[in-house]
Amino acid sequence: MKKISYFTLICLFAATVTSCLKDEPPVLPETGDSPVKINEAYSNGGRSTYGAIDWVELYNDSDEAVDVSGYILYDKVDKIAKIIVTSNTTIAARAFLLVEVDVTGGFGLGSGGDMVYLEDSNGLLVDRIEFGALTPEQSYARNPDGSDVFKIQTPTPGVSNNGAVAQPSITDLAHTPASPTNDEDVIVTATVTAGEGTLTSVKVQWTLNTTPQTDITMTNAADVYSATIVKQVAGSAIAYSVVATNSAGGTSTVSGTYTVRDATVIDYTGLVINEIDGNGKFIELYNKGTVDIPLAGVTLVKNESATWWTGGAATLAAGEYYTISQSGQTDPGADETTGASGISPKQNLKFQLKDPDDNELDVFFRSNGEALGTIVIPAYDATTPKYAFARCPDGIGAFGLAEPSCDIANPFVPAGAIATDGGTTVKYSDLVINEVDGNGKFVEIHNKGTVPISLENVTIYKNISLANTLWWTGGSTVTIAAGGFYTIAQSGGAAGADEYTGNGGISPKKTVRFDLIAPDASMSIDVFARVKADDNTLDANCTPDYGSAPQYSFSRCPDGTGTFGLAAPSCNSANPATSAGAIETN
Repeated sequence: MKKISYFTLICLFAATVTSCLKDEPPVLPETGDSPVKINEAYSNGGRSTYGAIDWVELYNDSDEAVDVSGYILYDKVDKIAKIIVTSNTTIAARAFLLVEVDVTGGFGLGSGGDMVYLEDSNGLLVDRIEFGALTPEQSYARNPDGSDVFKIQTPTPGVSNNGAVAQPSITDLAHTPASPTNDEDVIVTATVTAGEGTLTSVKVQWTLNTTPQTDITMTNAADVYSATIVKQVAGSAIAYSVVATNSAGGTSTVSGTYTVRDATVIDYTGLVINEIDGNGKFIELYNKGTVDIPLAGVTLVKNESATWWTGGAATLAAGEYYTISQSGQTDPGADETTGASGISPKQNLKFQLKDPDDNELDVFFRSNGEALGTIVIPAYDATTPKYAFARCPDGIGAFGLAEPSCDIANPFVPAGAIATDGGTTVKYSDLVINEVDGNGKFVEIHNKGTVPISLENVTIYKNISLANTLWWTGGSTVTIAAGGFYTIAQSGGAAGADEYTGNGGISPKKTVRFDLIAPDASMSIDVFARVKADDNTLDANCTPDYGSAPQYSFSRCPDGTGTFGLAAPSCNSANPATSAGAIETN
């Protein structure tokens, strides 16, 4: 094979601001002509010897050099994440340019399938390709170079695709049931096509607890191949591969795993998502219950579509943590590194925790109302510290910001709310608990933002780590003006409050915590906590007793942005710019 030189590309990121309705179909740019084509795509960077990160190969299908300065590659038509070819970049006649795309500001290619678009420097769409699932040993390529014939083949980064043997295509790999018990046989299925020539062999190779078993020949029904793995005892770890070979000599392998669970009914209700770190690339589970929970067949689903992780033979003890890192990560403390890619600190992101029967146990959902995967601000990869999204305290707190704590306890109180600016959703992070008065028996909320905010279904919980008492829920007609206050008192509380529906129990002489929580009940907005040093015990007597003269309230000074300190009560009006002193708890 003739080796052809290629350029090393330094990739720059260019951000664009787009505005579109969520349900609008994507609008493609005008098309143009260019001899430069997307010649090959590789979506499994770091998982083989064919590239440390995902890449796209461009090919100049002409007899003259082409200046590709300003050409753009992207995988979503919003073009928020894209690669712009740097100035003074030329592709020689019949030569190649290898572009690493999964870099800062760029985009990753989905190993389960994706699209790639190429625009010229005038903003005209000159090429696009769409491919399906690829293994780490496969790329999607024009073969011959520049032609309209595509093959799944052995990757050839930066050199000619001509002559590379096409591999069989294996898609839609599945095993049924997805989380089998010791009473159930398992049927492995996959759609298999030859790619080139004819299929000469399609079989399942499998191991039982790492011990190789006899291969199983798969049967064919309209390109859907199937084979049965007989039922095994509970706790058995099964690893299987569908291996297909064609008459041209190409071979493809796609693999799966499952762990056999006991048919006995298991209570999964204590299992929660406890922490998500988009920088450290891990998800931490926590068992808040009183019994151990086997994780076989438990799944984490990302953005409502892709299974990010499936539990194996591990069991999570009551009160303990289990952390899964993305594949290739080396986070100290993680229990396994088998998670798929795609945890981001700067995108709309949803993770669902599901039991083996696909029932939702818990959910994390950061959204500004736009599509999942859309980049939003703030990007918590640019903050100091680089925060994780964590339940504070473990298991029962709503999600807030916290420094990463892989496989260990989260803080008792979050560092702040998870902000999601822009988009179409309400910016609840502009709300704060502004004042708590144990004498006047009220809690004051302040809107430090610039637009009114509905308080419908916003809640206040008291002493969340004890009985998790719901203290107040906002009604359908309640709105807090920009820069305004809204005060809730318990029955008999101070004059001037907006309502007297608080559930009781505010004390100036006890440890206490109040959590302001968004309507979906998963996101923390703000927290006030008066606790003893190194002791998070709540509802305990402490000194000083601020019920004695002078009767202070606990107030943010100044409103909205200050830390909590002592101040004269100011129900539904501004707090002092500075406090009268620190809140003591002895």
